[in-house]
Amino acid sequence: MPVRSILCPVDLNEGSHIALATASVLAKSMDAVLHVVYVLPCSGDSGNDLRHEDALQNAVDQHVSAEVRTRLMFLYGDPVDEIVNTAHTISADLIVMATDSDGGWEFHHNGVIAEEVAQLVECPVYALRISDITNNTSIPFDYFVRQYICLN
Repeated sequence: MPVRSILCPVDLNEGSHIALATASVLAKSMDAVLHVVYVLPCSGDSGNDLRHEDALQNAVDQHVSAEVRTRLMFLYGDPVDEIVNTAHTISADLIVMATDSDGGWEFHHNGVIAEEVAQLVECPVYALRISDITNNTSIPFDYFVRQYICLN
């Protein structure tokens, strides 16, 4: 099954920047559209919303190849619900996102989101653990690509 649509939810921290760069490489190598989504719990301050939109555009400009077809989405609501709904709406073939969870009993905010998303979507989720990234112990990217291609 070819990958045509990749969803990358971001919260604009360092881990999500690495997930964004990873999603960019995948999208370029698979000629897929990269959908970048940023979810805020609620809207209220239009000036603050504009700062978030600018920050999202800057992150994409820094971490996504200009050769990748990219669509930006700035959404409001529950992050898990919005990510799952967006994955369904765009028919995502893959989700690439950062997590700060190691799958243990204690979850940080991003760990809960990644775990819940993985349980609710039908496509594979490539969750990059922030602790592995910062400790330089993540699964090599080329290994992931080989495994993903072999499985599909």
